[in-house]
Amino acid sequence: MPATTHIEDLRQTIAALVKQQGYAHVSSNNAIRLLAEAIPGIEQHLPSYLEQWDHLPQDRFMADGGLYRYRRFNCLGAERRDGQMLFTSQPQRPFYQSTEFNTLNGGIERIYEGLDEQDLAHPVYRALLAASSRIIDALHPAPAWDIELHPIRTACAPGCAGEPTPEGIHQDGVDYFFAILIHRQNVEGGVSELQDEHHAQVWQAPLLNSMEFLLVDDRRMYHGVSSCLAANNAPGWRDALILNYRLPKGAPSRHASWQQG
Repeated sequence: MPATTHIEDLRQTIAALVKQQGYAHVSSNNAIRLLAEAIPGIEQHLPSYLEQWDHLPQDRFMADGGLYRYRRFNCLGAERRDGQMLFTSQPQRPFYQSTEFNTLNGGIERIYEGLDEQDLAHPVYRALLAASSRIIDALHPAPAWDIELHPIRTACAPGCAGEPTPEGIHQDGVDYFFAILIHRQNVEGGVSELQDEHHAQVWQAPLLNSMEFLLVDDRRMYHGVSSCLAANNAPGWRDALILNYRLPKGAPSRHASWQQG
């Protein structure tokens, strides 16, 4: 991505890349700049944010029998009011994907514990929501969005790989998504791959640095992440946050609102 000086220039560059090629890769340094616009001094809040990832419950819905995944799941709404984006928590619901989009774990309702309001109020989550919604607004202006948060830890150990996307190369059935690398510890592999609608590879690289992210047009692209392997003969993990944005189809009841920024 070309170097930019102003945050708005950076945001418009990201949006233009997604419009042109279906995705944008954003470095850790630029991601931190975007987050700091919403919450100045965001770096000081990262250590306490990382602590949340040590308390993710184990995912018990892995059809391959794997015990390597830990996750939570929350649904939010975003609505533009008076020039600001207002975020609201939606009631907790099961996570469902059809087998069209998830051949491994699709076709069933998966019930996950959500982040509580105190976790969602963390400055890093506030900054992530504010920064991502501003980019989406530059890419595809809309009065409202439904947002899904998927904090996921993929663990690995010597002789036991972790699979960030055990279903393989796939789509999620949303409009846009952010795949944000939160932290890697003692991991080899975990290489992200993007393919176009013809399944031709268009991008491949590991996300390595905290807050580095991909923004992907899920309607145009396929994506996947290769196996995570333990390095140095010791356990490891890959923490990633998936933020799904989709245009709303209904108007569920909402509560616990807060504003962008």
